[in-house]
Amino acid sequence: MIEIKNRFTGEIIHSGDFQSVKECLLDAIENKANLQGANLRGANLWDADLRGANLQGANLWWCAGNKCEIKSLWFSDTYPITYTSECMQIGCEQHKIAEWWDFDDKRILKMDGKTALKFWRENKDLIKQIIDANPAKPTGKESSK
Repeated sequence: MIEIKNRFTGEIIHSGDFQSVKECLLDAIENKANLQGANLRGANLWDADLRGANLQGANLWWCAGNKCEIKSLWFSDTYPITYTSECMQIGCEQHKIAEWWDFDDKRILKMDGKTALKFWRENKDLIKQIIDANPAKPTGKESSK
């Protein structure tokens, strides 16, 4: 039995007898389950068609994206980076992509101290270049509220 739970409430969003989280997720999308806030931590979504999925607030920590609607950057052992068309998750921090570019040193320090600040100073420009050159496709429901 595999369950997809809301990362905030623990409520089961979708469940069933599946071989993988990816299989469960695809069934949830097919059945029009609302995946807002879903905990997809560690899920391998390679080649999953996520068009139409509401991924707003989903936990994407260590999630292997599908290279289309969810993309992953694997260049750091310190912080995994996963992003959609609107949000980016670095480690356990998830924010709108535009907000990340506006964060000052004080805000980054609050996330994980000097380690986060050093990482951000060294990699912010590279991360921005990669995302600008390789944006994730919107799911169609990601920006609706």
